[in-house]
This record gives sequence, structure tokens and C-alpha cells, in this order.
Amino acid sequence: MPKATKTVLITGAVVIAAVVAAYLYVFPKPAATTTGEVPCLKNGIPLTQHLHPLLHIFVGTVEESIPANIGLSPTCERAVHTHSDDVASGTIHVESQDSHRYTLGNFFAVWGKPIERDGYDLSVTVDGAPFAGDPSTIELTDGQKIVFTYAIPRR
Repeated sequence: MPKATKTVLITGAVVIAAVVAAYLYVFPKPAATTTGEVPCLKNGIPLTQHLHPLLHIFVGTVEESIPANIGLSPTCERAVHTHSDDVASGTIHVESQDSHRYTLGNFFAVWGKPIERDGYDLSVTVDGAPFAGDPSTIELTDGQKIVFTYAIPRR
């Protein structure tokens, strides 16, 4: 290959690399569409899961409502979200387009809240049975009833 041809090819490759780098600098990649590994739903793709576990949170004997529209925004409906803030409901919606097993940890990540609360002891039941492990690992299933009770520790 003649030296002039090599020079043109190398110069062309450098120019293309510079243009690509400049494009990526000026137009950066959009922000990720996941929170706690919970993707936004995509239009036109059918759901593979549609589950409704229930979460009730008590601080002492007072039940707190779970806010409406957790995981919902004008640009994104996360696979794990809420609709109603009715305290009696406590319904979490798992409406996903994949077969991923979503957990309570995924829900709290989307909500942006920690599971543990400073100054409180947490006890958890799942379908009426005490749960002794890490509550973030509880796999969400249809009709499941999860109850959190935050209590001030006895001194």
C-alpha cells in the first residue's frame, strides 16, 4: 500500500474518532432507566408478570400509608410501583415485561426510602409468619401480605 494511501486512511480514522468523541461529549448518553434494577416499562411490549403484593407499615400501632405513584412519572412507569395511597390498600404493583423476581428491596429502592429506621426495631411478617431474615430479600408474589412494625426498643 502506498504511503499516501496509509496517511489518508490514518487521517480519516483519526477524524472519525474525533467526531465520535465530540458527539458523545456534546450529546451524552441518556440517564439510566433503572432504579434498584427496576426498569421502566416500554410501550408495545406485553407484560409477563402482573402481581399485587400488599405492604402494611405500622409505627407502633399507627398504620402509615404508602404514597401513591411511587415509581410513576410522566416519562417512566417502573415495573414495581404504586397507584393508590389508601392506607387500607398497601398494594404494590409488579407489572413487568421480564421474568425477573422483584423483591421488597427493589420496591424500597424505587421509593427512595431505607427499610431500616433509626431509633426503631423492625419486625416483619409475611403472610402472618414471622420473617427473621433481611427484609430487602423478600420476593414479591401475588396476594402476599407483608407487615412491617417499627417499635421503639425497650430500655
